[in-house]
Amino acid sequence: MHHIGTLNALRSCSGLASFVCIAVTITACGGSDEADEAGSSAPIVVSDGDFASWTAFSVINDNPLAAGTGPLTSTTTATRTATGGNPGAFLSTTITVRLGDGAFAGAVKSDFSYSPATSGALQSLAASVSLAMIDPGESAWQLVIEQSGRRYFSVPYGTFPANGTWNARSATGLTAAQFDTNPWVGQPGVASTGQRPDFSATGAPMRFGIAVGNTIPFGTVATLRHGIDSFSLTISR
Repeated sequence: MHHIGTLNALRSCSGLASFVCIAVTITACGGSDEADEAGSSAPIVVSDGDFASWTAFSVINDNPLAAGTGPLTSTTTATRTATGGNPGAFLSTTITVRLGDGAFAGAVKSDFSYSPATSGALQSLAASVSLAMIDPGESAWQLVIEQSGRRYFSVPYGTFPANGTWNARSATGLTAAQFDTNPWVGQPGVASTGQRPDFSATGAPMRFGIAVGNTIPFGTVATLRHGIDSFSLTISR
């Protein structure tokens, strides 16, 4: 197997939530939607396959599974591509990762937010997504929550291969304890920071998204491309 683009030691990670998922019924695909169903316990389903209103982000950190300290000079992009998805538009990411770095490219759906204070405490999240890796290797994926200026990643991350097709990935039953500000949590020797999103009825509004990530095990630098499509999130209250 060609390992360029492989997140080192990415095995036994399928239980995630990592990078990113059907039942009932608020479907928010656009506009400025904020869930406001206080008093209702019905799940809220948010789906998006168009990616017209997503905000990109980049996380570059040291690869804790590699010797030494990374240069922290990797770069990422995440942009909407109008055709070629599964089907139609999709979110296209490019990661240029340097040896020793961990590089995560992601985006958050900016036209939907959920406020536990007005819509009820969250019990759990479920997510599904279609993912493709264009260049050889294997990538990580994670569901992302933004709340009160912090970004939380579902941990441990999951993986998907470069196999010439779209790969369906999903995660269910995700509680606050399965998110952390460090996307590496759950890997060998990487402890939780103890920082988690607030799912309680006093929690601040939150937005949701997805991230994909790579390292390289040898060489100096590699550029790796991915596709993200058919995002769906179920909020159980």
